[in-house]
Amino acid sequence: MKNKYKVIYYYSEEDNSYLVFAPELPGCFSDGKTLVEALTNLDSIIEDWIDTAKEENRDIPLPITGNYKTTNPTILDVAEYILSKTGSISTMVLEKLSYYCLVWSLVWFNKPIFQNKFQAWVDGPVCNDLFQKHKKKRVVSANSLNSNHEFNEFEKLIMDSVISIYGKENGEFLSSLTHNEKPWRLTRGNIPDNARSTKVISNDLIKESYSY
Repeated sequence: MKNKYKVIYYYSEEDNSYLVFAPELPGCFSDGKTLVEALTNLDSIIEDWIDTAKEENRDIPLPITGNYKTTNPTILDVAEYILSKTGSISTMVLEKLSYYCLVWSLVWFNKPIFQNKFQAWVDGPVCNDLFQKHKKKRVVSANSLNSNHEFNEFEKLIMDSVISIYGKENGEFLSSLTHNEKPWRLTRGNIPDNARSTKVISNDLIKESYSY
């Protein structure tokens, strides 16, 4: 990988390929049958993105370095922000989008966007703090969590990026996606896929599983 931009990736079983993103450069993503192939393809796309930006006199974002200053939101604050952007969505989608906000925050800025923890439930990562707020509901809508938190630009960048990448997927797809990724699988260990578990997915495991 030649460029200095942060790269986030995941493996898509449906596409049988790795999907890689450079979130600081809107629209910069690629894929490949191997991670090396995907990263090599992304290098070329980033070069083309920068060349086009220069030709069109557009600003080229510099790689973001260091940790951002957090406003200390909770997962309920993040979930409310997601709902304000997506409108009504299923509770499973809300859980998974909130999970990927944590993932991208840890990988991109080396800091969790919130301190709440996810557990390796049957349907994938679930945060019980959020679950208790939407328990017995299938769909949730904006203003249902009563949060008016003021986020900073970095936190909004994380959440908006996650919504842009994953927001159009349904709950079944996102659940299946997390089942194929290391944090959920390694945390559950030998527990059968249909067996209950409350094992906590560690932030360290998340960081090492999604970053290059």
